[in-house]
Amino acid sequence: MTITDVNTAFADEKARQIAAVCNRERTFQARVDRGEIRLLGGNQYEVLTGWDRGEVFTVSRNAEGEIDAILANHGLDSRADGTIALYASSPAWHGLGQIIPGGTTDIDTVLGEGGLDFTVTTVPALYQWDGELREHADQFHTVREDTGAALGAVGRRYQPIQNRAGFEFLQELVGRFDVVWESAGVIRGGRRVFISIRLPESVTVDAEGINDVVVPYVAVMNDHSGQGQFQCVVTPWRPVCANTERFAVRDAASRWAVRHTAGATNQIKEARRTLVAMNVSWGVVSR
Repeated sequence: MTITDVNTAFADEKARQIAAVCNRERTFQARVDRGEIRLLGGNQYEVLTGWDRGEVFTVSRNAEGEIDAILANHGLDSRADGTIALYASSPAWHGLGQIIPGGTTDIDTVLGEGGLDFTVTTVPALYQWDGELREHADQFHTVREDTGAALGAVGRRYQPIQNRAGFEFLQELVGRFDVVWESAGVIRGGRRVFISIRLPESVTVDAEGINDVVVPYVAVMNDHSGQGQFQCVVTPWRPVCANTERFAVRDAASRWAVRHTAGATNQIKEARRTLVAMNVSWGVVSR
């Protein structure tokens, strides 16, 4: 029986890529020739295969034009003090963020360390016409109340699901199952945030006799842009960057989502059903 940890595999893949780029120009070019990465323009490349397919990264070169380093794209925002907006219970592949070894069970610490301790409001959408500033009756902007940054355009029915209100339902699970918060972070200027816990037991997947053990996480994503839903997924990924956040949704075994409307916060409690449905959705046996 093998143990699948996609997070470790992803980190190892990143380390191999960085080492290859730093050490050998011909190795890098060979990857381009094999179709594993492609040039987008300038010094930017896109990964086409592997755990991090879809990622865009930058290659820096020295005065002689030789490859000096690869700058992986973690996609995370910065906090007010300039540090990266990420909390994690153990170091991520990029080595950034606020690490609390072994994790914590306190949601306020997680929100603060991860940069998620902000609220969102809506303000009327305005437009200029014939020298006059007018208000659009049915359109609003979502705005961060700490910075005033605009996050998206929404309709009249939209009501923000605040980060703390949306995530605190997991606090009960943290206390009940003796688990810790695994990660929390901010991407796209606060338009999207994530938080995760690790489920207390691994599960065995025996599709076609592969007999594979997967360590599942519960990841919750909140979208403040007006272009996405609040969603909870059971996934093998621990999100610690923009890519792994996307992978967590892509590879979710079970998913629950709700739109940002009146009463949504009360409906979020239904997300507990995601955990109950995990065995049915995966076709697995808890160990």
